[in-house]
Amino acid sequence: MNKRYVEKITKKIIIPIYPCNLYIVISPPTDLMEIRNSAYFVDRFGSEPREFLGLCSRNGSNFGLFLPNYICYNVIAHEAFHLTQRILERFNVPFENEPAALLNGYIVELILEIYKEKEVTDIRSMQEIFNPGNAV
Repeated sequence: MNKRYVEKITKKIIIPIYPCNLYIVISPPTDLMEIRNSAYFVDRFGSEPREFLGLCSRNGSNFGLFLPNYICYNVIAHEAFHLTQRILERFNVPFENEPAALLNGYIVELILEIYKEKEVTDIRSMQEIFNPGNAV
C-alpha cells in the first residue's frame, strides 16, 4: 500500500444506518486522476481511466468521492446524488422520496463540512470551470 495516497484521503467516514465506508478525497484537479488510479484506490474500486471533475466510485460497501479543491455546488450535488443512488442500491433500499432525500442532504452537508474544515473558500460555477474567460 502506497502511504502517499493513503495520506491524500481527506476523511474516511462510516455512514450511520448504512454499514459502509466512505473515502473522501479533496485535491487539486490535476492530482485527482493520479490519486484515483493509484494502487491504493484501484484495489478498492477498480480502475477509472477517464478524466473527471468529480467522481463517485463503489466496490461492495466501499464508496469513494473524489472532488476538486474548490467548491462547485453543481459538482457536489451531482456526486452526492450518485453516491445516494449507489448506497441505497447497495443496501436494496428503493430510491424513493424521504430515504433518498435525507441521505442526499446528509452527504451534501458532510461534503460542505469537510470543505470548511480544509478552509476551502474558492467557489466556482460550471461556467467558470468550462469557460474561464467567459464567466459571468
